[in-house]
Amino acid sequence: MELVLSLSSATLFGGEVAKALPESKKSLMQDTKCVGASLEIQGTRSLLCNHRPEFKNEMKFHNSTFEIQQLILITSQFVRSFFMGLLQPEILDLEEGSGETGEISNRCLVGKILAQKTLNLQGVTNILKSSWKTRANFTIALWSSSVFLFRFEDEEDCNEVLKDGPWSVMNNLLVLKPLGKGEVIQSMDFSSCPFWVQIHGLPVDKMSRANAEIIGKCFDKLLAIEGGPEGLLLHRSFLRIKVNINLSLPFPKGFWLKKKSPGNSDIWISYKFEKLSDYCYACGRVGHEKKGCRFISREAGETSCYGPDLRAPKARPCPVPVEEFKKQVD
Repeated sequence: MELVLSLSSATLFGGEVAKALPESKKSLMQDTKCVGASLEIQGTRSLLCNHRPEFKNEMKFHNSTFEIQQLILITSQFVRSFFMGLLQPEILDLEEGSGETGEISNRCLVGKILAQKTLNLQGVTNILKSSWKTRANFTIALWSSSVFLFRFEDEEDCNEVLKDGPWSVMNNLLVLKPLGKGEVIQSMDFSSCPFWVQIHGLPVDKMSRANAEIIGKCFDKLLAIEGGPEGLLLHRSFLRIKVNINLSLPFPKGFWLKKKSPGNSDIWISYKFEKLSDYCYACGRVGHEKKGCRFISREAGETSCYGPDLRAPKARPCPVPVEEFKKQVD
């Protein structure tokens, strides 16, 4: 059977690409004689001949359909890679914008609301205008689904809002992050959030700064400890630490304190998370309710022991220092 390879599609592709190229690159295509029919006569013929020398003098074959298809595939790949090389995007060096670029980033926060449905921008605005007691005005822009850009007129307002978090909108957790200079919002990570954690049930002799640090290391990252640098922390009935929580995992409920005296049973030490929004009582994660949980079965959810006891309101002010950690404590 005699088959003739048709190159009309390659010719058409070459012509359409030529129309889209800038003048500087059209001349390159003219020089290589790969526009229109020249592509068919020279580019493709030479390619095929390199792969199959017996086709040097003609473009007719007496081979199987499979071999013809393979040659067509090779030709197509060559044509596409050649023209795509000419269509590589430009690399641009853009201006920084106004002289206020750095100042603007210092007065911006980006937040994501972990909710099962998208919330109305006006509703979000009304709630946060009421919750955030700022001295100056701030604006809210819906950046993408459930992600918002908050721009403050006063930098101190921005810092206070971030410091006093976490916040909730319609009982859904709002994860806030500072906007760094040159940072792309679409690339920001909202998988963690800082919380103040109250540690309840400790014996008095265990309520020390050293033990607060030991417990804090059990979390994703220890951010701060409330209390003096040494000795017992007896200004409250519980220890209080600020930690970073990995939101992809269940909230920890507490731990067992091993008793060293023989005959005494271990003591359950419980955690309470300040300003914790609604969360799933089945799996212990935020972002969905128990009836919509996909992480564990309904039967397992009934015995998970999660409930409202994991929440706590913000602790009342206390005249003790707060030791903050800029880096992870070893």
